[in-house]
Amino acid sequence: MEPPAVIGPSPGESAPAAGAARTRLTLGLLAVAGLLMLFQPGVGAVALIAGLALLWTSPQWGTRHKLLGTATASTVPVLLLLGSLFLAASGIDPMELLLAVALSVAVPAVGAATLLRATRH
Repeated sequence: MEPPAVIGPSPGESAPAAGAARTRLTLGLLAVAGLLMLFQPGVGAVALIAGLALLWTSPQWGTRHKLLGTATASTVPVLLLLGSLFLAASGIDPMELLLAVALSVAVPAVGAATLLRATRH
């Protein structure tokens, strides 16, 4: 008797491609969530939540890297909260706004790069 035919690619062929796509999606969402949070808060919040959900359900990163990714991705909402408190108190000048934009791009990007480097080891 012959074994039943397998329909589709073997598990070894599609698993790396699916894992790589999930990794790219996770890192992309975490990297751009901060910038989106500044200009489109609703879209940024959805991107942040989706990126963190993908990060925490992924088996390829350990707890240490998941905590690092969460901390770096969460800096922008914290900065926005603190910025709104300071804006209500005294106002924000253009230099402080520029610093907030730079941090909202740089910190999540560094976190995503760290996670990417962790997947290659």
